[in-house]
This record gives sequence, C-alpha cells and structure tokens, in this order.
Amino acid sequence: MSFFIVFAVVVFLYADRERNKEWIERMGAYLFAAIFLTTVFGSMAPHFFSLI
Repeated sequence: MSFFIVFAVVVFLYADRERNKEWIERMGAYLFAAIFLTTVFGSMAPHFFSLI
C-alpha cells in the first residue's frame, strides 16, 4: 500500500498535466480512497497492521 501511495504521488507531481488531466484526477481519487481506507482500517484493526 505504501509503495502505491509513493508511486501515485510521484506520478501526480511529474505527469503532463494538460495531456493527462483526466488520468491525474482519477489517480488523485484513488490516492484519496487509499489514504481514507488505510486510516479507517488502521484505526479499526491496529493489531493487524502491527503484524505487517
């Protein structure tokens, strides 16, 4: 999950904003969802994430 977040941030920063605008917006939505789900599941099951 953390590798995906780093990859999404790098792509979001260095992509061509004019040509890939829709794709960047989609990646931003995926990034927001990944951070949200990680926060929710992390607060619900901290013992599970401590094993990873």
